[in-house]
Amino acid sequence: MERRQALTATGMILAATNSSARGQAGSKKPVVLVHGAGHGGWCWRDVRRLLQARGFEVFTPTLTGLGDRVHLRSRDIGLATHITDVVNLIEYEELSNVVLVGHSYAGMVVTGVVDAIKPRIALMIIIDGAVPEHGEPAFPGVTSMSDLEKRFGGAFKDGYLVSMNVAGLGFPDPNSPEHKWLKAHLTEHLAKTWIDTLNFKNGGSAGVPRTYIQCADPAKMSDVGKTKIGKVRNDPTWTYIEKLGPHNLMNADPAWTAEFIAARAA
Repeated sequence: MERRQALTATGMILAATNSSARGQAGSKKPVVLVHGAGHGGWCWRDVRRLLQARGFEVFTPTLTGLGDRVHLRSRDIGLATHITDVVNLIEYEELSNVVLVGHSYAGMVVTGVVDAIKPRIALMIIIDGAVPEHGEPAFPGVTSMSDLEKRFGGAFKDGYLVSMNVAGLGFPDPNSPEHKWLKAHLTEHLAKTWIDTLNFKNGGSAGVPRTYIQCADPAKMSDVGKTKIGKVRNDPTWTYIEKLGPHNLMNADPAWTAEFIAARAA
């Protein structure tokens, strides 16, 4: 009887300890970091570690067909697949009050995620990425594979794989550690994800606090790009931040990126 009582008491203590630990971990908003084209969850390595050191629970999913999931790639993978990747992560991990961050192409993905499960999202941050409107693809006006190939100046490998340009990510020096690391990890991107349109069922990201971080110099952008950024900058429902520099902000300045996300997630 005494042994049974002792075990019961021990169980109660462990349960209380675990409950306390969950409560402490739950005091900070969970952070979901979504990578851009040709990348994988790996690209958030330094930002993830810095946020975890601050006590945040951080998730860095790899979208289907890219990164460590490249073995799953096919020409049929589209934008909807990638949105589902992130929606399922949030739902199966039972996350709520989520800080959702998307880089580059993932601006499309995170906007679709917010539209799908808006009550679970506390804040959306897009880093130098797409800000889609209803019915728009990642590249406005590009609605077919041939349109996309013309934009990139040639046919794609196997008809659907797009090579990544490391210099275009902000690291032109082939001898720099960042260039070498990115080149070793990048995979070809899946073209269909860039021509699929995003059709809102719940108003897109409207109604959720949202922040845009601009890295490319707006003065050097195309007229289409300038117009798009101008809409965000002048829209009071967006917080617009300029951090001019390499497109891959999370690799160029992980400390700043982590600090910014942590401040917004507080």
